Amino acid sequence: DNFSKYICSYFNICSTPELSYINKYKNIGYNNILIGQWHVNESYITNSDTKQFELGFCGGLTNERIKILNSIKVNISIFSGCCYETMFELYSLSKIGFNMTVNENDPEKKTQMKQRLFEIPCAGSLMITENVENLDQYFIPDEEIVVYNNVQEAQDKVKFYLTNEKSREIIAKKGQQRFINDHTSKNRLSKLIEQINKI
Repeated sequence: DNFSKYICSYFNICSTPELSYINKYKNIGYNNILIGQWHVNESYITNSDTKQFELGFCGGLTNERIKILNSIKVNISIFSGCCYETMFELYSLSKIGFNMTVNENDPEKKTQMKQRLFEIPCAGSLMITENVENLDQYFIPDEEIVVYNNVQEAQDKVKFYLTNEKSREIIAKKGQQRFINDHTSKNRLSKLIEQINKI
């Protein structure tokens, strides 16, 4: 709202990871806007049978995120200051990879698509994520990933999947397979190039 709409006209084509933003661009008269969703290079696909961590999170620790993580009351491993390759290794060693989607820079604190939504399944861990609009376009909730809508739900689902290993592993494997099928960089960029060629 305070940047992209002012510069998009300088580009022949722009992309956004937010499906709901397509109409925002069109409403200001910019029609060459494409969905260019987050993606991960398939070389980072990992899968460890040995899980050292209960819950892993990688990202900035805002006050709100700290409050949510503290409320979950399990052993949480925070990955920060590590290189990209190490992050995948650490997620792979986590039983659960945790994702929060609120944009802390937004005055309205709306949720948004995050790259973690694709990094965690790539690493072969169960992703438990805060719900975000159009997430079901990319993963099937409670079949390929686990979604929560409030802090209590997050607490309950983390507790359930930490004590139900078989269910956790089944969903994690399905999530990783969905990532491999649809969300690798090669797959995502091939589709984006197809869209660009049609404009």
